[in-house]
Amino acid sequence: TGGTPLKEATPSAQSLAKMKRMLTSDVSKLVKAQEAQAILDAHESKTTKLNETKEECLSERANLELKSARAAAAVDEDLKALAKELEAVQARMEGSSDPLERDQLGKQHARLAHQHKQLQERKRRRDFLSNDDASTLRDLDDRLDALDTEAEYNASKITEAQKEVKEGQVTQVNLRNMGSKLTTAGALVMYNTFTEKLAEVCQREKTEQKRVWELEEKILEQQKATQELANKLAVKQGEYDSRTVELEM
Repeated sequence: TGGTPLKEATPSAQSLAKMKRMLTSDVSKLVKAQEAQAILDAHESKTTKLNETKEECLSERANLELKSARAAAAVDEDLKALAKELEAVQARMEGSSDPLERDQLGKQHARLAHQHKQLQERKRRRDFLSNDDASTLRDLDDRLDALDTEAEYNASKITEAQKEVKEGQVTQVNLRNMGSKLTTAGALVMYNTFTEKLAEVCQREKTEQKRVWELEEKILEQQKATQELANKLAVKQGEYDSRTVELEM
């Protein structure tokens, strides 16, 4: 009806202050959700690597178990063969009237019996792998236990990050809804709040980057010191080897 446009109602200072507190909290949640998303991506990538490493360990362990099973089967065959040989030698001993032959057969029987006993003990202890393979198998079992522990910890971190990301998504929807209903003053408060939080995040990232650079410098210094020490030890070892050769001549 051609009247004067309605003036926008101006929020009170108290309501604007309350809005800023709420926005600050919500923006903090959004920032935290973004950080949680980065953490989530990292842990999900780590889960893939852990699974790949576990599969490699399980495959290597399966190969050693197969090797052990084949060795166990070979031991069983050797035990059967030795048992038959022992019976044959025993029969020859009992049928021989020559003292010298009986003595030789007795020694052969004792030697075979010793081998049979050793194989039985090996079977009892399930000692079918070489020392290196047995050591590798123990290391694999320890590695698999460590991987399971690491995977469990990683899964808990994924759950935590997923929760924070979800909360951030809800907060983002709420902020959008709020933004569509804000007055000019309220929109200005929202803009200022976002700007302040962005500056805070940028400053924190600069501080964190500075700490990373300082840490990298320390690592490089330690690597340099370690290399210098290794070079000195190599020189000392060379001098020692030279003196040893001179003394042996």
